[in-house]
Amino acid sequence: YQRRVRGAAPEEFIHIYVNQPDWLTKFLESIVLRERESNGKETASPLIYKTLLELYLRDDQNPSTRQARLDKAYKLLEENKEKFAGKEDFSHALMLCKMHDFRKGSLFLCREQKLYHQILDYHMESNDYVNVIKTCDEFGIVSPNLWVLALSYFSKKKEDVSSYIIEILKKIEENKILAPIMVLQILSSNEKMTLSIVKDFILKKLVKEDELIQTDQKQIRKLEDEIGKMRSEIEDLKTSAKIFQQTKCSGCPSALDLPTVHFLCNHSYHLTCLSENERECPKCAPSDKKILDMKKNMDLSATQHKNFIEKLNVADDGFTFVAEYFGRGIFD
Repeated sequence: YQRRVRGAAPEEFIHIYVNQPDWLTKFLESIVLRERESNGKETASPLIYKTLLELYLRDDQNPSTRQARLDKAYKLLEENKEKFAGKEDFSHALMLCKMHDFRKGSLFLCREQKLYHQILDYHMESNDYVNVIKTCDEFGIVSPNLWVLALSYFSKKKEDVSSYIIEILKKIEENKILAPIMVLQILSSNEKMTLSIVKDFILKKLVKEDELIQTDQKQIRKLEDEIGKMRSEIEDLKTSAKIFQQTKCSGCPSALDLPTVHFLCNHSYHLTCLSENERECPKCAPSDKKILDMKKNMDLSATQHKNFIEKLNVADDGFTFVAEYFGRGIFD
């Protein structure tokens, strides 16, 4: 019988080096290196990495070696992302970076955790205008609200930041992030803001709105013409005899001969081309069923007032949403 002895965990030796940070650093670096060289066979706990990060960031060491230690700290974060991925491990690492003003490390951690708003806040706090715009450019597709925050930030500046505001307005317009009235409301907080800054933005919006109006009006006229034709056809069906002049069967390529079945949709069939109980035009039945189902759903929606209110509350444009319901005839 051979008794297996459990090896001591590396973190159990940390207390031995409490007053010897240099030796503790070397010890922990050797543990990290050993884990890397073992190709996953040996695993050190996140405590090892957090302690090593703290040692790299300590301010009570030789100032001349600070940059080298910061480089090591960043490399530690970059090469061991999974060790700082846990919620507590990430929070601890971010706290250390903030305490020791290690901005590069803080930004790296926020990027890994997709905390884009915090990245933007970092650049805003340091008044780094260029990186504020870069952050919005990089992450604005994922988080469009970054552009709104940037606009609000620049609108409160007393110095001339018109070039940055114009760039932000272009992005807001391209991605349809904010309504013009909201843009004006944000910029109005600065008394020194001139109309020239937003003039191009407002004009482009007005031109686009006018184009949309013209398109909608064309569509309205087209639909009105179609409705007029439909009403005329309905009136003709009610008051006039329908003349069927088809010469070929709509179900097969043969010429029509008796007995024949004619439908008001202008399709005609041999009686033998229809099933025994078929009372609808086979070609038009699918589209007719689709329309009837839509009408049924609209009638059902008319009674679901709670559902309508819930959708209205989360709609981007309440007016458009209500107009759509009117168009469906739900309020009839």
